[in-house]
Amino acid sequence: MSGGFEGVPNPMEHGPAWQAIRDAVPGLQFGTVLITIHNGAIVQVEKSEKFRFPMASGQKHFTIGNID
Repeated sequence: MSGGFEGVPNPMEHGPAWQAIRDAVPGLQFGTVLITIHNGAIVQVEKSEKFRFPMASGQKHFTIGNID
């Protein structure tokens, strides 16, 4: 073994795909970045972001009141 990761693609060969992954991660606090690969090539990058809101002390679940 040469100390590298055998089978890991060279980022320079997938410039736009790797750039899409790098762009999707910063600022993401809760969520996922899904990378779809077909025949060893990155063909799609999806970003799903979740927003979490702190609950008040002692509150067990969210209630929805009047929404304007």
